[in-house]
Amino acid sequence: MNQNKKANAAVVAVLAGAAVCAPAAAETTFQPYFGLDLMWLDNLNLAGPGQTKQEEYIAQVAPGLRLTQKTQRLDAYLDYRLQGLFYEDESDLNDVLHNASLSADLTAVEDWFFVGVDGSYFQSLVDPERPANTNNLFNVGNISDTAAGRITPELRHRFGGVLLDASYSLGIVDYRDDSEQSVLLDDSRNEDGVAQLSTADQDARVTWLARYEYQHAEYDVSLPFEYERALAEIGVRIGASLRLIGRGGEESDPFDVPANGGLEESFWAAGFEWRRGERFQLRVLGGERFFGTSWEALLRANGRVLEAELSYEETPTTQTQRVAMRDVQAPDPALPVEPVPPEAALFGRATSEIYLLKRAHVALTAVGRLTRIGLDATAERREYVQLVGIEDEFRSGRVFVNRRFGPRTTVELSAGIVDADLRDGGEYRDEFYDLTLSRELGSRTTVSLAGHHLGRSGDLDEYDANWVAVGLRMTF
Repeated sequence: MNQNKKANAAVVAVLAGAAVCAPAAAETTFQPYFGLDLMWLDNLNLAGPGQTKQEEYIAQVAPGLRLTQKTQRLDAYLDYRLQGLFYEDESDLNDVLHNASLSADLTAVEDWFFVGVDGSYFQSLVDPERPANTNNLFNVGNISDTAAGRITPELRHRFGGVLLDASYSLGIVDYRDDSEQSVLLDDSRNEDGVAQLSTADQDARVTWLARYEYQHAEYDVSLPFEYERALAEIGVRIGASLRLIGRGGEESDPFDVPANGGLEESFWAAGFEWRRGERFQLRVLGGERFFGTSWEALLRANGRVLEAELSYEETPTTQTQRVAMRDVQAPDPALPVEPVPPEAALFGRATSEIYLLKRAHVALTAVGRLTRIGLDATAERREYVQLVGIEDEFRSGRVFVNRRFGPRTTVELSAGIVDADLRDGGEYRDEFYDLTLSRELGSRTTVSLAGHHLGRSGDLDEYDANWVAVGLRMTF
């Protein structure tokens, strides 16, 4: 067993132990749940124009359980769901897949020491040039079981008017099906460290911070990734809501020396923040970094009906660094299992290569008495360090309308799109449409009827598929 495999096993053991160990006096809930879907599918192999489509009947069984624990010092959950797929004609495709997630936040020493844990087990999309295996239903492969997680001890304390915040995250990404794929699935050991001193009162007229950041990813096969940044920032409040911000420091240049880190390139940024209480925040910074002109933006707005968030970031990273260091959220048992690459369920490339990430994201949600409307859109560019002039671009969007008709009946309509321009020259467009009618039979039982359509066009593949599902959801 190589060094990364040993480290991965140790981190997994720590993750599991941290999630289940809790003080004796705890509010604990244990909730089993069960799902059953009977489906008809018209294009099992995602055959293209001129090819024969194969229909199939599929039974999906999805039992699961959720354990939550809350105390004054601990907030934790563990969720597990099995996905059993059974095909009427193509029984060789019968499969059992596992999905799990856990998260725990522990206050070890009040006002001083904290520990965070995040972990997940899921199916990653492997290659964006191949068909996406939506809900793991299709006979196209292109998924790999993946274990990922991190543990983060954090020292945070206020010394008068100064706040100290120092944390170190140790994580893993372990691809379980690496020998069965046509691309290299490189397991990794990931690190992320932050040390910061700042003004404790963020509403003070003059605020400041000094910060150091460290990222490192070690792979079984590929070259490592290391990045450092040290910065100082000062803010001056002008009036009640406006704050002018200046920032400067030094950072690594991954385009020059991908593996060695170091503080070798100076950078600066300047901008403003406009804040109105907890309901509105606008922050915009522009400057120069190792790759040229740089921008950073954040908009948050919370109203009685509408919630909005828009963000833009530019940072060097790797795929496994994003997977290992993400915050894990509890899944909704009513939703189908999806392959889950980082940040979006609809695209991903399993690679160990370093890239400069430029990502914009917007989320809008309007909630009325009976209706919820939402929009989620992402534009992402990945400029690869070792492949000069080569980049991936993804643009995705999804809109949904959820409407209640009476106390027990709900209808949801959603539409989504993904446009991709891939680094190897191919491009595609995926379109998704879903309509679901749900009826509550009681407080613990729901039945549903759903119709789904997906289609792909472009110079890589061209296909479409439709399926209908009758579902049953139960909690115990």
